[in-house]
Amino acid sequence: MINLLPNKTRDERRYGRLNRKTLAASLWVFAVALVSSSIIAFSWMRIKSEKSKVEKQISENSNQIASLDDARKQIDETAKQLAIIKKLYTGEVQFSKIIPEIGGVIPPGAILTSLSLTGNKDEPLQLSFRTKTQELAPIIRANLVNSSLFQSADIINVSGTSEQGTGGGTPTTGTALAYPYSISIVVALKGASTAKPTATGAAQ
Repeated sequence: MINLLPNKTRDERRYGRLNRKTLAASLWVFAVALVSSSIIAFSWMRIKSEKSKVEKQISENSNQIASLDDARKQIDETAKQLAIIKKLYTGEVQFSKIIPEIGGVIPPGAILTSLSLTGNKDEPLQLSFRTKTQELAPIIRANLVNSSLFQSADIINVSGTSEQGTGGGTPTTGTALAYPYSISIVVALKGASTAKPTATGAAQ
């Protein structure tokens, strides 16, 4: 078939077809690029979200591990204190052995008047003292803590007795007059009282 169209018309049609093909290819490339960008953006957002979740989970796990570790330490300490209380109740640690060692750390001007079980798992013993001055209370506490017997000591009461007696009744005489202050301290044992404490004063 003989093409009788002028050369100019033939060229315009040929270029028109080329332009349409080029435009179609460009649109295809743009569509592919758009889809690829969307996929990349979605993947990046998903990865970022997953990363945040993983970091949060790691943080929660770390907190749980720390809490469990604290709980384990508390359980171990409680078991240790319960074992000490059991020894006290069953007589494995006798008061007759503890008292002389406590006497070795009592400063001058103070005497031990009683030692009793409190029933508290943290501080199972209560020590009662009579002293000449109330300033001896922190000294006694420090001496107890620094001894080989106790790991902690807390003053729970310091009270004084006048010469007229408590409440102005019967006059105070004897030990209460010589040692007018009463001090109560609760203590936690380090363990069985087998080691000799470091004496910082003598019992009076």
